Amino acid sequence: MKLKQVAFAAAMVVVAASASAQTSTFIDNGGVHESVESGGNSFAAGVTTNDKFTFTLAAAVAALNSDVSYVPKGNFGSPSASGTIALYTSANSLVDSYTFAQGLKSFGALASGDYYYLVKATASTAGSYSFGSYITPVPEPETYALMLAGLGAIGFVARRRKV
Repeated sequence: MKLKQVAFAAAMVVVAASASAQTSTFIDNGGVHESVESGGNSFAAGVTTNDKFTFTLAAAVAALNSDVSYVPKGNFGSPSASGTIALYTSANSLVDSYTFAQGLKSFGALASGDYYYLVKATASTAGSYSFGSYITPVPEPETYALMLAGLGAIGFVARRRKV
């Protein structure tokens, strides 16, 4: 009988630990970060969540932006959540981080490669957070050529009108 209680207690510890830690991959495209990705998790009051979201940038990006929001469970007046969202390279090198209070961050230009977000959060009441990541692509050379051709055409038309 005592062995069953110990086994049950061990199972509950494993369940509680897995509920507060999650590793997710943005898997819509085999782990490659698409233009918009999202994730999130729910957690109990006072429990710190430690979630990791892995992804690959297939090409260099002009900017990688992310935002986070906390939604309390039920109606508790003014519940709050505190935490950080950090971006790391696959070699565990910190790129930059921001807090839940800031709400959003632009990480600037990044090279292609493997990265992950680490979300650490604690709330005064049970709730959940939602997390989004957005890519601003690097413009292709054809984009610049088209822009210069358009400016040249505008200049040509303006010069003809003066004459």
